[in-house]
Amino acid sequence: MKNSCIKKIAVLFAAFAFVFCPVKIFAGESVDEAAELMQRTNDFYNKGNYVKAVQSVNLLMELYEGRSGFSENQKLMAEAVYYAWINSIYKTASINNGKVDRKEFDNAILCLKLHPQAASARTVSLIDKMFDDEIKFFEKLRRSYVDESKRNQWRKVNAEISVLEKSRKELEYVINGDVSVDMIKRYLDEKEREKTDKIYKVMIFTTGVFLFIALVILIYFIIKNYKRRVEAQHNFETTMEVVALLTRDFNGSKISFVKDANDKVIDEKYDTTGVFASKKEFAFDSVANEFFTNEDSKRKFMELETECYQLGLKIDEVTGRKNNSRKVSELVYKISNAAGVNQNTALLYHCAAMVYDAGFLSVKKQILSAEHLTIKERYEVRSHVQNAQKYLEFVPPELQVVFMDAAEYHHENFDGKGYMAGMRGAKIPLIARMIRVCESYVSLVNKRIYRETAMDRYSALTELKRKSGIYDPKILSLLEKVI
Repeated sequence: MKNSCIKKIAVLFAAFAFVFCPVKIFAGESVDEAAELMQRTNDFYNKGNYVKAVQSVNLLMELYEGRSGFSENQKLMAEAVYYAWINSIYKTASINNGKVDRKEFDNAILCLKLHPQAASARTVSLIDKMFDDEIKFFEKLRRSYVDESKRNQWRKVNAEISVLEKSRKELEYVINGDVSVDMIKRYLDEKEREKTDKIYKVMIFTTGVFLFIALVILIYFIIKNYKRRVEAQHNFETTMEVVALLTRDFNGSKISFVKDANDKVIDEKYDTTGVFASKKEFAFDSVANEFFTNEDSKRKFMELETECYQLGLKIDEVTGRKNNSRKVSELVYKISNAAGVNQNTALLYHCAAMVYDAGFLSVKKQILSAEHLTIKERYEVRSHVQNAQKYLEFVPPELQVVFMDAAEYHHENFDGKGYMAGMRGAKIPLIARMIRVCESYVSLVNKRIYRETAMDRYSALTELKRKSGIYDPKILSLLEKVI
């Protein structure tokens, strides 16, 4: 029985210690901290550093917030510190012709709203006097802005008076206990959130505007560059079409060509469905074979092919047709093989087809990219077929004939309505007829800046066949086999 009583007493003691010891420890810590804050506040006060003294006493009041224990001495210290601080603001204003440091004054009002226990009759009286002085100052200023031209200044001053009157009412409500400190804190927190939200919104809006402007500028330059390239390419293509149809020289007189009296007979006998049977078509074979019989012919051909490739890149850059030279030359080589052309000849045709438009290097760049061309400028573009020779000097003399046939006659039409010589039918060199077909086909099946979509190969072939007067039907037939 005795042991049972001892156990019960021990449990009660443990429960008591668990519940009350933390409170005592906390209370002890609070007492020590309060004493330290009181000492610090007193030191700042005695040194005349009232701002630091107010900060310290505010911590002291917040330590007891929501709990009892704030002693009379502590209240007296808080009141003395606040009065000294506000009085120093008032005296400074007197020295400055009554002009209050508005930032410090507003800070004092805010501190009193958050710590109304520091307010006293003399503090409130001093605050009221400062409010009166500020309001009188702005009322006097407002009267000087009665003129209609100073209406904006009047509104600003009137807004300042409203702010002061509102702040005085709010302080009065807090000191009288009509508004709690918690309500003031919630209000301030809400205002701070609104301010932060406003800053974030401004930042987001500014960033959005900046990105939008940057995007607009980027799109503007992309479109501008795109239009410039479209116009350049379109002008180039249009110019070539117009030039092909021109039938007048610079003076307006018609161009006349001497026609072979037997041309009609030759055209009538030309087999448009069979393979090339005429030895005349392969007249270049002997020259090609002789070129490749040389011991170092392989080296010479590789050098020739490399130079043609490099020149082809320059031509494509000028005309704005990417890889055009390579694609045309590859197609010419395939058609040459399908036509039964000697392999040596086919290789040289392949090289000649890389540089057939070398004459464009002599045409002024501004002409190729101009929006409108004069008759004279159109003839300058058209003359590219005559200006290739100076760019083909690297070609061995014995091969010059086929390279010049490709450069000078690739705009001749099968019906004789092309340029520059107005040749027709089989009179047009074979390499020139092949390039005429291959160049047009490559243009149709590849995207151009001015045309978003390319034709498929069968649609392109149908389009070429539709223009029967321009292209050699035999070569069109061979093209159909190799594509």
